[in-house]
Amino acid sequence: MISPAVPLPPESALLLAAAAALVPAERRDEWRREWHAELWWWLSSTPDPRRMALARHSFGALADAFWLRAGEGFNVADWLARPGLRLAAPALLLALVAAVSGGFPHTRRALFAPAPGSLAILTETGPFMGKIMPLPPAARMAQWSERSHTIESLTPVSRTRAMVRLRPGVTAAQAEREWRDWNAFLQFTPYAAEVVYPLAVLGLPFAALVLVALIDWIRSAPSAFALAQPLGWLTALFLAALELPANPAALFLPYLVTSFMALRYCRRDRSQRCPVCLERLGAPVCIGVGPRGPFEPAGTEFLCPQGHGVLFTTRETEPESRWSALVA
Repeated sequence: MISPAVPLPPESALLLAAAAALVPAERRDEWRREWHAELWWWLSSTPDPRRMALARHSFGALADAFWLRAGEGFNVADWLARPGLRLAAPALLLALVAAVSGGFPHTRRALFAPAPGSLAILTETGPFMGKIMPLPPAARMAQWSERSHTIESLTPVSRTRAMVRLRPGVTAAQAEREWRDWNAFLQFTPYAAEVVYPLAVLGLPFAALVLVALIDWIRSAPSAFALAQPLGWLTALFLAALELPANPAALFLPYLVTSFMALRYCRRDRSQRCPVCLERLGAPVCIGVGPRGPFEPAGTEFLCPQGHGVLFTTRETEPESRWSALVA
């Protein structure tokens, strides 16, 4: 075991734990003891061990674990088809969107930080197709802000947007008329409309798709995996669309098509799994050749690798599936 005086850094410990998960269960304890001894020897024999050098050395544990798995009939496709990894895919997308967007600022602002009517968003719209342009230089914006009779303060939040606080009794339309005397392409949008509009445009199809997923889940064999997978993808795609720097109306059709494809993928993936253990069905066997009549349809049988049952799928224009449990 590793000596308490020289504990592993977090990155090396994480690599070792991830590699241990790949090792067959019956060999995992022995494998972990061997690698603990290997890393202890490396730390003891290296005069000035560095964390990155130790992490690179720990990558050998991953290669060793994959080699052991390959020797046990390891298949990458079967490993990626595990229910846990399929559920981790939308979670990974959510983490990526959160990292790129800075923690879902648009969604948090829309749901948890309602702003008073005195706030507005200042943007500059280009003359071609309404493209959002970078705002004028900060010095010029400061000069206009000092001369303005409609706004109290102006705070840039990005290269293309600025938060504006209007004077009491002034509307966004009045401020826009004043500022367009200095720049004809400036546009003031009420803050409420800025945050409610994306939710209205993308939230309605999101709610409809969630309802479709719930109805499909109720009609099929209900399980936690069959519900969590489509809801995870729908939520990840919805939050990603809200955080994209684009017009929600332009995102409506791509978002709808992508969400329908995600639902179709989840339904197909669920139909290829055992409803008991959620393992992928295999060992396909063709039954019959061509249509054999209403009572003896031709199709394919798929067997659960754990022996829980057999799924029979007909070979028709609209295939039907029938699950038959095997009696032990």
